[in-house]
Amino acid sequence: MELTVESLTRELGLELVSGEGHGRTHVRWVHSTELADPTPWLKGGELLLTTGMQLHGAVAQRELIERLADKQIAGLGFGTGFAHRRLPAALLKAARKQEFPLFEVPYELPFIAITERAFAHLLDERYEMLQRNMAGDVLAEALTGHLYPEDVQARLRPFG
Repeated sequence: MELTVESLTRELGLELVSGEGHGRTHVRWVHSTELADPTPWLKGGELLLTTGMQLHGAVAQRELIERLADKQIAGLGFGTGFAHRRLPAALLKAARKQEFPLFEVPYELPFIAITERAFAHLLDERYEMLQRNMAGDVLAEALTGHLYPEDVQARLRPFG
């Protein structure tokens, strides 16, 4: 199963507060940052986690969302209970305006729990892809006529 912002938040018992229409965006990687502008170090497709310690005003909050949306970041998990007791209003408003996936990460849920869950999914995705490729290689070889039927069965058995 493909890792998406929606699937990850649902699995963790969290809720998207904006960008539900883009919740099925594939998450390529998860990264945490406290930089006001992390985009020079991002490629796109990342799920970003932050406590917002650098976001002291409405302008900084709006600009962060605009930069992340422009860079095609998959979504933002905002940790509350540190610099902000709840999601900042300007951040939420900007995310809704951009239809950008945003969710609150309560203080009790450490970012490492999110990254571990995401990385487990990403590893499973890669393993499934590897299995499909290996099974495809066996079938391609069988089509050349170089494998007997019992050889094909034996080589495909590990794939179920």
